[in-house]
Amino acid sequence: MGLEDIRIFPVCGLFLCLSLVVFTLVSVPSSFKSMEQGRYSVTLEWMTQNIRDEVVIEPGLKFVGLGNYLIEFPGTFQAMYFISDGRGVSPAPVPELFKPVVRGAIRARSADGLEMQISVSFQWRLRPNALVDLYNILGETLYKDEFVRFAKAAVIESCSKFTADQYFTQRQAITTNMMQALQANFDKPELGLSMEIAGLQLREVDLPDDFDDEIFVNDTVPFQRTLFETMEIRALDDHAVSKMTVTL
Repeated sequence: MGLEDIRIFPVCGLFLCLSLVVFTLVSVPSSFKSMEQGRYSVTLEWMTQNIRDEVVIEPGLKFVGLGNYLIEFPGTFQAMYFISDGRGVSPAPVPELFKPVVRGAIRARSADGLEMQISVSFQWRLRPNALVDLYNILGETLYKDEFVRFAKAAVIESCSKFTADQYFTQRQAITTNMMQALQANFDKPELGLSMEIAGLQLREVDLPDDFDDEIFVNDTVPFQRTLFETMEIRALDDHAVSKMTVTL
C-alpha cells in the first residue's frame, strides 16, 4: 500500500463526516412541523403516501419524520352559506383553510309542490375521531364540496315536508326539522363523516309571486273586514251616545 493510498482514507472519512453533518442539519429541522391553534391534522408519510392513524389535536411543534408532513383541517366551527347575495358573510380576510363555504340559494319544493328558493346558513365542526376516514374517503380538498352536497340534500328533504303557507306560520318548526336533517346527513361513519352542526338560520324563503300575492290578499281581506266591522260598531256606539245625550 503506497503513501497515496494511505491518504485516501482520512479524506474519505472527512467527507463522510461532513456529509453526515450536512444531512443531520437538513433532515432534523425538516422532520419537525408546526401546527397552529384551531387546527387538527393527520400525518402523511412520504414513502408510502398513506396517513397515520393518529390525529394531531394539540398545537405546537411536532416530529413527523423526514419527508413527511401534516395535512391540516379546521378544528373550530366553520360557516356554510346558501344565499342569493353576500349579505351576512364577513368580508374579513382569513386563511384558505377557514374561508366560509358560500353557495347560491337552494332550489326546493314544498309539500304541495310549489318551487321555492331557500337561503340558509349554519356552522359545522369536524370531530377529530373521524378525520382519518374522512381523508381516506374524500381526500384533502374535495370534502367541502361533498359537505355542500350533503347539506343541500338535507334542506331539500326537509322542505318537502311542509306546505308553502307553513313557511309563514311554522318557521320555527321548519328550522328544527332542517337542523335534525342536517345532523343526520353529517353523522355517517361509513362515509367518514362525524360532525357537529350548530346555529342553523332559515334566512329567506322566496316563493312564487302568485303565491305571495295570494297570501297578501288572504291576509289583507280579513284585516279590512275586521276594520270595517270595528268602524261600524264605533259608529253605532257614537249614535247611541248621541241619542242618549239628546234625550237627557
